[in-house]
Amino acid sequence: MLDGTHFLIKTIKPLLGDIVLEGKGGIELSIDTREFYNKVADGAIQLPQHEVQAAQRAWSASESAAADFRLALLGFAQQLDVQGLEGPIRRERLEVFCQSHRRKRPCDKTINAYKQRYQQFGYEGLIPNFSQRGGSGWRSKKVAKEIARNALIQYFMEDDKINLTSMKKIVDELLKQHNETRGVSESIDRKTISRLLLKLPKSLVKGGRLDPRTYALWNRQAVECYKVQLPFELVEVDAKTIDLYSRDESGVVHTQLTLYAMVCARTSYPIGVYVTAGKPSQYTLLKVFEFFFTPKDEVFKERFGIKTDWVSPCGITGITYDNGSETSSDLALSVVRKMGISTDYARVGRGDDKPHVESFFKVLDERLLNKMPGAQKSQDKRVKNRHARAEQEACYSVDKIYQEIVQFIADVYIHEPCADLGFLHGKRMSIKQAMDEDLKRFMPVPAPSLQRVQNLILDVYRDNRKLQHYGVDFEGFRFYCAEFAQLAREREIQRVDIRFNPEDCTAIYFVHPDNQSLIRADNKMVGIPTVSFAVAKQLKKAYTGDPEQITGYDYQREYARRIMQYAADSRKRPKIRDNNKKLREQERLRQKADIAEQLDKLSPPVFPAHPLAADDDDDFTPAPRVDLSNDPN
Repeated sequence: MLDGTHFLIKTIKPLLGDIVLEGKGGIELSIDTREFYNKVADGAIQLPQHEVQAAQRAWSASESAAADFRLALLGFAQQLDVQGLEGPIRRERLEVFCQSHRRKRPCDKTINAYKQRYQQFGYEGLIPNFSQRGGSGWRSKKVAKEIARNALIQYFMEDDKINLTSMKKIVDELLKQHNETRGVSESIDRKTISRLLLKLPKSLVKGGRLDPRTYALWNRQAVECYKVQLPFELVEVDAKTIDLYSRDESGVVHTQLTLYAMVCARTSYPIGVYVTAGKPSQYTLLKVFEFFFTPKDEVFKERFGIKTDWVSPCGITGITYDNGSETSSDLALSVVRKMGISTDYARVGRGDDKPHVESFFKVLDERLLNKMPGAQKSQDKRVKNRHARAEQEACYSVDKIYQEIVQFIADVYIHEPCADLGFLHGKRMSIKQAMDEDLKRFMPVPAPSLQRVQNLILDVYRDNRKLQHYGVDFEGFRFYCAEFAQLAREREIQRVDIRFNPEDCTAIYFVHPDNQSLIRADNKMVGIPTVSFAVAKQLKKAYTGDPEQITGYDYQREYARRIMQYAADSRKRPKIRDNNKKLREQERLRQKADIAEQLDKLSPPVFPAHPLAADDDDDFTPAPRVDLSNDPN
């Protein structure tokens, strides 16, 4: 669908970079491939048949059985709620139900957690992750592991003709002798012996034996060069702390900056970057995705002042994450899966699992960041008084650092020859040339539109609450909407999905069950200031009166005292730690603006019933006043 007209894709010509569209009546339209992808990302071209399938996490049979039991337990608990059973009778019924399934009864808190996760994520929210849990083998097999460790040092480290299979036979024989003399039954498997071997230090290796960890690393690096065959098939995402002092327009110095990067594992192309103040978070992780799915048109080039055409947004197949807390959260994973992307994680302390993004960070430090004014150079021990010197030299703001990084990538980094790519392609090759060559022989699927990606940020701040006659209880407040209350009475709605802005406690939004539009529900506490839910909790905690009797005007007084205290503290010479905190607050305000913009787009505008204009006239003429001062009556 282009400009209200339906077209069919007639031919695709990757070598020429054209796509031929055919319309009704034999009309043909030839459009450049780059322009086609940018218009799809911008929403100018719509593909009705293009539906992004959400990626599902693969789970084992035991995890599926546990999820089925939890689902059946929730259904049985709901039956008990309908019957009105509580207290010991309810616990006894649950105990009998769990015994019939040969499982231990969870506590009430765990059952409520199951219920919340099922309401938010459905059946997938009930699936446990047994692979991330540890067992008791490391404690119960202490003697067997000690025997295996000594055998590894005595035999494996000194003879290069002994492999892991031979080592397993030796350990089994030693354990058999140990069990006969002690009258016990100790055993150890091959995988545990392999883990013990990898934990031994390299200094124990004797003679000509190659350290098995180094051997595995060499083999994996050799295979990684040929494993990824297509662009955007695998993307590595990681974050690093920028070793740089920054200074804003007011001259305030900051030190806490984070850089996110997305690098294609096929061509080493940095397809997405984002610089933010503070530590990594779920919001900043979504912002780097927003950078990648932004149309790379002339507006994008003018925004960052670059000359080279950035690669257009395309569909990503898989992502390799670092082991950060923000990448393993359920909300972040659900957002990525809704874009049809499968996820994988690098091992702890193993940068070789994501070598392309780590190599990019190294080049960025050596070629750009360490040469910018304000660089700390923490890795260079020869630099003395680095913090004082860096603070004095700092002159770049966060946005300026962001712009410099994008310009370095677009106009310098991707144009330089890369030895690994030259070896892979058999000729002299740069990162941009490798990406262009791969896109000529393979066209990835179009990416979802930028608006759809931006709407995913609302999934981070969602919840499901019970609907009462007075509205909804949320974060210590009550929210009410007359329009939704009438709809709930007509359809007997008992629970409602909500969306909220964590930086604004004055209102939340109810999700309409039919068209998924948002209906604004205002806070029933009159006069509460526009602050975040976290600040509202702090104001309530600081209130000296009865917390149950607090009003909106009490919130305003406490908030005014807080502002006065902040003004008094700001007169002092601030520390860099305080500057970093203030910069993080500014990032949160920017996040608040983004979320509010998305909420306003999905919620219909609210108009007053019949506003009275200033120039309205109802032709009413008052009667003349009569002077009754001289009237004798």
